[in-house]
Amino acid sequence: SFSLVDAQNNFYVFLDSYSDKNNYSFDGVNNNSTPGGDTVMLKFDSSGKIILGKNFYANNSSYFGASAKLTDGLFDGNNIILLGYFTSGSRTSNFLGLNNTVITRKYPTVYNQGLLAKIDVLANLIWEKPLFSNFNVDTGVYTNLNIDSDKNIYSYIYFKDKLAIDNIEYQFDNSNGNKVITKFDTEGNLQYLNPVDDFKNTSNSSDYSSTMIDVLSNDVFNDFIGAEIIADQ
Repeated sequence: SFSLVDAQNNFYVFLDSYSDKNNYSFDGVNNNSTPGGDTVMLKFDSSGKIILGKNFYANNSSYFGASAKLTDGLFDGNNIILLGYFTSGSRTSNFLGLNNTVITRKYPTVYNQGLLAKIDVLANLIWEKPLFSNFNVDTGVYTNLNIDSDKNIYSYIYFKDKLAIDNIEYQFDNSNGNKVITKFDTEGNLQYLNPVDDFKNTSNSSDYSSTMIDVLSNDVFNDFIGAEIIADQ
C-alpha cells in the first residue's frame, strides 16, 4: 500500500487484497470484495473526510486470482500515474486490467507482469500499459516513479531476459538481469529503455530502495547512489 496527495491536498490511499472474505467499509463508503482479488483506492479531502472509494476489480467474478498489485504512484498535476504488476491465478491464464478487461498473456509460465497506468482523480482509468516479460517482474516494480516538467514518466525497473511493450520485444541480460531506466511520455508511449548495469541481487533482495530514481530535468536524473546520469537514448 502507499499514499499520495494532489494539488488540492486531497489524500489518496491505495490498498490491495487477494482475499474474497471481507468487504470494505470506511466511514460509510463501501466497496465489495471479489473472488479474484481487490485493488482499492480511498480518497480523503484535506480535513480527512472520505469522499470516494473504488475497488478497481469490483465486477471481477470470472478470473479467480487475477488482479493487480500497485507499488507506487504520483500526482502529475492533473492525474495519477500508477506502477505495479498484474497477477494471474495460474501460469497459463490471462491477466485482468484495472478496467476489468482481459489482457492476453504473451509469455507462458509466469504469474506476474508489469503494469503502468494513469487514472484521473475520480479513479477513472485513462490508460494502462502491460509490461510483458518471460520473467516474473513483481520484485522489479518495487521502485519509485518520477516525472519531468513535460510530465514524461521515469522509473528504474529490474528486467531479466525478454520484455515486450506494444508488441515490440527487447532483450536484457538473461542471467542476472539489468537495472533499466524507463521513460514513457504522458500518454504511456515508450520513449526508451536504458540498461544501467546488471543487478543479480534485485530478485532476492529486500533492499528495494537501491532501485530508486530522482529526475532532475528531462533525461537527466540521479541513480540510487546519487550519481548524475544523462540518458543515452
